[in-house]
Amino acid sequence: MDRLEREDELRPCRDYARRLGAIRLVAIIHPENTASRRVAEKIGMSFELTATDGGQERSVFGFDIASA
Repeated sequence: MDRLEREDELRPCRDYARRLGAIRLVAIIHPENTASRRVAEKIGMSFELTATDGGQERSVFGFDIASA
């Protein structure tokens, strides 16, 4: 699956979350997965913090759905 296909799949998820009344949408991404980071940024997410999950670092991206 290429980057454009991932973007095309994520936009409907974002729109669906908006219709459900969700306030925030987040993506938890492995820090070295630059393709997923770019896709998250492309749909309007921005880097928020680095978290640890089971001893492994993860990058957390997100945005307020109402403003996206």
